Amino acid sequence: GSDAADAACDGVEKTVLYVRWATDADDETPVPPVRVGFAATAKLVDLAAPCGCVHGAERDGANPGECSCVCDPGWGGAFCEVPYCVGVVDLARDGGTIRAAPAGHDYASFARCGWKISTRGARNRVALSFDGMIDVEPVYDSLRVYASHAVEGYAAVADTAAAGAMCTPSNTMLKAPMLFESDVLVTFESDGLVGRSGFELNWALVKPDCASQCVHGSCDVNDACICEAGWYGLDCAANACFGPTKLSARGGRIKSGNAMDYASLMVCTWVLDADPPSRILRLRFRSIDLEPIGREAVAADTIKVYAGGLEGLPVRTINARIPAIPNYKGPPKWLVQGTSGGVDTFTSDDELEVDLGDARSATIVFNSDAANPKAYEGFDLDYAFSADYCNAVWPCAPLYVCEDLACVEAPSPSSKKKSSSDDTAWIVVVAIAASLVFLGAVGWAVKFYRSTRKMETERAVLVRDQLNEAKSLVSDFQAPFCTIAGDAFVALGELVPHEVLRDKGAVRVYDVTANLKKARADGEEVFVFLSHQWLAYDNPDPEGVHFAAMTHAVGLAAAKAGVPLSKLRVWVDIVSIPQVNRSSQRLAVASLPTFASCCDLFIVVAPDATHHDTLLKCDSKTFRSRSWCRAEISACWARNGTENMFYATNSGLKLLAPNGALRPEALEVFSGGLTCCGLNHPDGMPCDKEALMLPMLGLFIEIYAQRGAKRDAWHRVAPRLDALYPKHFEYTTCAGDGGASVTETLPLFGDLIEAAMASVDAGKGPRELMYGYAPGASARSRDKVHAGRSSLLRGLIPKHSGSQSERSLRSLFRGLRPSSSRTSMASTKSTRSSLCTPCRTVSSEGSTAELPILRTSVSAGFAQSMTWHASPPA
Repeated sequence: GSDAADAACDGVEKTVLYVRWATDADDETPVPPVRVGFAATAKLVDLAAPCGCVHGAERDGANPGECSCVCDPGWGGAFCEVPYCVGVVDLARDGGTIRAAPAGHDYASFARCGWKISTRGARNRVALSFDGMIDVEPVYDSLRVYASHAVEGYAAVADTAAAGAMCTPSNTMLKAPMLFESDVLVTFESDGLVGRSGFELNWALVKPDCASQCVHGSCDVNDACICEAGWYGLDCAANACFGPTKLSARGGRIKSGNAMDYASLMVCTWVLDADPPSRILRLRFRSIDLEPIGREAVAADTIKVYAGGLEGLPVRTINARIPAIPNYKGPPKWLVQGTSGGVDTFTSDDELEVDLGDARSATIVFNSDAANPKAYEGFDLDYAFSADYCNAVWPCAPLYVCEDLACVEAPSPSSKKKSSSDDTAWIVVVAIAASLVFLGAVGWAVKFYRSTRKMETERAVLVRDQLNEAKSLVSDFQAPFCTIAGDAFVALGELVPHEVLRDKGAVRVYDVTANLKKARADGEEVFVFLSHQWLAYDNPDPEGVHFAAMTHAVGLAAAKAGVPLSKLRVWVDIVSIPQVNRSSQRLAVASLPTFASCCDLFIVVAPDATHHDTLLKCDSKTFRSRSWCRAEISACWARNGTENMFYATNSGLKLLAPNGALRPEALEVFSGGLTCCGLNHPDGMPCDKEALMLPMLGLFIEIYAQRGAKRDAWHRVAPRLDALYPKHFEYTTCAGDGGASVTETLPLFGDLIEAAMASVDAGKGPRELMYGYAPGASARSRDKVHAGRSSLLRGLIPKHSGSQSERSLRSLFRGLRPSSSRTSMASTKSTRSSLCTPCRTVSSEGSTAELPILRTSVSAGFAQSMTWHASPPA
């Protein structure tokens, strides 16, 4: 202020508030909406006057001169002036409502809100009721409830089961109240993409009263509610499991819930203490209905059995239903996997035995993934620690009877005495028969051993060869690394195919990684990898939308690197991958992870656009959903981290991972979308998952071998090996025009992950065999089968004549395949009627039903699989 203003204030006590705003070098908002500064309101408050709470009331019992507002549900700020929740709030009343935003408003982006509810030291319980609405973005925006205030910060960074949290981001809430004996912390977090109405959660403090609160159970002598099977909570009112449950007995029953459709992202834990201690745990399923592994599943819904606590690997994992088997009339078969990686099948009629070793106790964990496309009921099982345990569904063996839940020997009837001569004759006959059986068994055993040993050796050779090939694929370029100068790229005016630029001498070639490293070390060149998805079947950018964004991104990259455009070397699929020679193209596709990880800057170009043929929206979300895009991101991240990975936006380059950690699904390469899967692999077309397997295995071997140096990469990968490197996948093919669709479970990684870790740990050389492991997918052997079925497609491939349309040909059915196994994009477009005609689905009863794969009007359910991606052609 001026001197006159200061003079006017003489004698008046002055209070000065300083506000400082600072920004770092990065904008933490990777995608729109872009944040532009901030807005704040300051006002002087007369402490003797009311607070002036806009949407709330002054807190009762506030100290004299203290202005404190209690906001109405959904409102936040010091004076309850903003229509969204802010920070962590202590709820001091006996009940009320919690909302992320007021009625009629959407919750804010990047919300971080918390509400603390205290029992206030009295013998109270906290009752939470989700009987209001809930509308949050699944997976990315989350509402969590913790049975404690002792949570790091208030973000759910710990495992939800260990932290005692109930995670409910899937809009599937419990309708009955949940009771908690301890203080409760409710948190809500949102990302920056989608805003919705939020939720309404009612809470109250209540006194414990088993007689009135026990809904589905009975009160014991300690006035505790003992729940019936499938009901959970202190009042047995929740029809789905949540959090940890402790059980101590010789045997009992575990049911995941009584809902007709269990929720997404469930984490339920049952801690079983054997009484008395036992080494063997027996399991028998009354029913089991889980989401099977397939294209709809983000990851597997699993039942895992641990010996003791959650340390180490599970001793049993149940996570995949076997597809329908022709002429099989029994109950559905399921896969069960052991610690060593061996896989077996079982049905609900079978009994599973689990060896707990020295633990003498067990922990069973049920996890569901983020996808919940259909209704599944969960599971219902009986468990027993002792071999003599019995109940109504667990009968005793013959000659035994069940008494007090234990099998005891039944009284044996009196037998007649036989003469000594009869006994002698019987002994002689038995001895001769036993000798003959023994000799036959020895001969069969020798033959069986030899054949088994031969089979094991062949498997060991295949596993060794697959590990060696995986390491070779990522050790160096399998095809030349072709780039174009930044100024030449900007001057193109549109995306031009590789062959045209090569013939003009506009493409520079690096044959091995050593050449690229030398160019970088000499300070001459900066390498930029542009990743995008195609906007038409036969043209990557028919309207020039991506080219405009790419030229903008190239200019930003040059500015960030501090070099002129002429020193920038740009890699982009249509320019850098051969389009005519199939063999060269296959090798270039095999090198994509290596290409992506060798560049100085990795830039995603995914502006809002519309697919030219399907009229579907293409943006950053559809980019992230594609398997090939995730493979490029994973490769760059595994070798270089996230520091130089960016989104290209109108306002500049935005970090792909602002906090240094990629979204979890970015590493889940094999749960992303693939065009071949969307087409149901017509005529036995190989799946691109098989082509991706070996390069991703090679990257995993690098991460594991360098886990001491690359701790961040290994720590992100280690807890999610099953999700990131699945052992099997579901393959569906439509045989011929109108033929029946067949789905089968095929190996993907098999035991190669375990074999790779064992090989690295033991320091095995490239010639040493790996016994005891199952090999992974063999895409080449499947190519031979498909090559014989593709005469129609081969006859429709047009010749390259140099015209602009033909120079833009793209083969979405190329990859690590023989030339006969893929068609060009132009021929694919012209023969969709033969590739995608309705096929017949064979039901378990043998009847057939028409399954339309592609229609003239593309349905919303097919949208994701029809977002084509050409980096590489998938």
